[in-house]
Amino acid sequence: MSKKFKFNSDDVQPLSVIAINGEPQQDRLPKLGTDAERISAARARHLASVKENNLPGASYGFGYEPEYFQDGGQPETSVYDFNRLLFTLYFLGDSELYFENDHCGQYRNMTGIWTRKDKSEMSIQHLKDRVAARIVELGISAVLLMEYLAVPHTIAEDQEFHNLSFAEKMQKFRK
Repeated sequence: MSKKFKFNSDDVQPLSVIAINGEPQQDRLPKLGTDAERISAARARHLASVKENNLPGASYGFGYEPEYFQDGGQPETSVYDFNRLLFTLYFLGDSELYFENDHCGQYRNMTGIWTRKDKSEMSIQHLKDRVAARIVELGISAVLLMEYLAVPHTIAEDQEFHNLSFAEKMQKFRK
């Protein structure tokens, strides 16, 4: 005698993921956790990727020494964090500080202070606040932005994304 089949949607695992309305393939399962947990997880994924792909002495990458990732007196004050904040501002269309940093001034992780070319000083907290304000100004999700920036993309994905207008790019980060 056979048992009656009973459907349980929790037991269903998709065999493939398809593109919908031209959107690239992606995991469509809901992300779990609070916004802060998701941002922290994205940072951890990016940090691990940067460390793995920029080993000292490797024939590729930037060869970052362990000190590059070392926090100073406060959490998230490493040179890695400083450079990531400047890149995030650049990515969000606020490129003034990004280009100013290119061999201009010195960032000290022990104090969290960037002494700029003109000898003025800016704290890493100011950069964090500037990123947060820019996210609000653009009306985008910090979670979606940080999750996007946390993972490497293929050349084709990068080309497709960077061929979009700034407004189209930012639309990708709206809930």
